[in-house]
Amino acid sequence: MLLEGVVGSTAYGLNTPLSDIDYAGIYVEPTASFLGLHPPSREHATETSTTFTVDCTYHEVGKALSQMLKCNPTNMELLWLEKYTHTTPFGEELISLRSDFLAAQRVRDAFFGYATQQFGRLVDKGRFQGSLETRREKHARHTMRLLWQGYELYTTGHLPIRVPDPEPFFEFGRRVKADPAATAARELIAEYEAKFDEARTVLPDAPNETRIEDLLQRIRRAYLDGTMYLLEATEDASPYERFFSGVYTTPGNAKAGAEQESGCELEWYRPEHLASEGWLAAHSQFKDAMYQVDYTVRPVTLNQLV
Repeated sequence: MLLEGVVGSTAYGLNTPLSDIDYAGIYVEPTASFLGLHPPSREHATETSTTFTVDCTYHEVGKALSQMLKCNPTNMELLWLEKYTHTTPFGEELISLRSDFLAAQRVRDAFFGYATQQFGRLVDKGRFQGSLETRREKHARHTMRLLWQGYELYTTGHLPIRVPDPEPFFEFGRRVKADPAATAARELIAEYEAKFDEARTVLPDAPNETRIEDLLQRIRRAYLDGTMYLLEATEDASPYERFFSGVYTTPGNAKAGAEQESGCELEWYRPEHLASEGWLAAHSQFKDAMYQVDYTVRPVTLNQLV
């Protein structure tokens, strides 16, 4: 894992008591796995995990960089967070290159395109899941948020993540909720279309791929065989760390299976700090093991974990 952070409504400051906590991250497949007969597909290079309160989405670095070069808003925001739950030197370097991904037309097309998709969900009742009213409010807020973020990025070169004042976004959601035709959303899209047309962008015509390519090549060389180190899980461990430590925090006869699968002889002890609410919320399937076992820090290969 190169980089991980909390994204989505919590990061925007638009979360409600019913909102999930969304984690996003970038991981690395062992370079050797791309050299065989059946290399991993970039289109499917995404790992997800969902519970009642936590959603996790991790993209392989090749796919993540490809999406960021398209200025995909969902992927781009990971590079512009105020803080992270997990970083590495490569992850920090990637953050430092975030402006290299930007291109004026791509930013406009991506953010405006995503905003109009949200608007489409407002007027297409058949595509809603869950409470119609709740979903209408949410899509309305995110329509407004995407238009605001895209315009700021287009005109300043900086992608703001947290909205300065959530109330106008919630008020906009309430207005759209009460109007089946979503007139306020139509008017807002037309307003921003005119603003984009009149604005002078600070962004280049094309991204700077040279430094991005150099970073990706160095990452591929560094992860040739997928060697990495497992970290001892703590109460503030990220979902990624909790997930992979959970592979080994299994009691009783599962220890033998984990050893056979990994090729490692595992050592165990009983730390009290494993009983964290965050761990249980993210991966409740491991709750029976939480109070019983842990592993010691040891090198393993990524393909031994998956």
